[in-house]
Amino acid sequence: MAGHAGIAESAYRTALATGDGEAANDFGVFLRGQERFDDAIAVLTAAVRAGDTPAAGNLVHPYLEDLADVDTAERLAREHLDERRPSTYGVLAARGNLVEAEEAHRRSVELAAEREFRLAKENDEPGWGYELGQFLVVRGRPDEAGDVLAHASAWGDLEARALLEDLEDLEDLEA
Repeated sequence: MAGHAGIAESAYRTALATGDGEAANDFGVFLRGQERFDDAIAVLTAAVRAGDTPAAGNLVHPYLEDLADVDTAERLAREHLDERRPSTYGVLAARGNLVEAEEAHRRSVELAAEREFRLAKENDEPGWGYELGQFLVVRGRPDEAGDVLAHASAWGDLEARALLEDLEDLEDLEA
């Protein structure tokens, strides 16, 4: 197996020479798997600097899971990660900040869902207006929902039109 690891390492080092952040991230994960934590941390740090998004989460893991350095893991998570990435709430939970971890997780899921709804809009998928509008209403953003629903209903989305009418009826009741 050492021969395969040597071949893999040689291939990773070749890819690293090009400045490829994704290759650096993959190599860092490989090194961590080899329990070469100092090397892994150095390579993952380079991957983060190169802009590889998953590398930030992977940089946190050796500190949290292998080196039992929760302080450094938390510092890195707060520095490099945000609520859009699951590693943040994993570190917070490990730190005992369960309420904060739960809130970060909930917000992470909401942001992922909203990204998907907005991507559906960009791709002009059927029903995007109704789905995004309903999502925004449920999240307490009725003004933004109204704009989305009005746009979608103007383009013939009947479900969006019905939801917009319901939203307007609610606003009339609250006024």
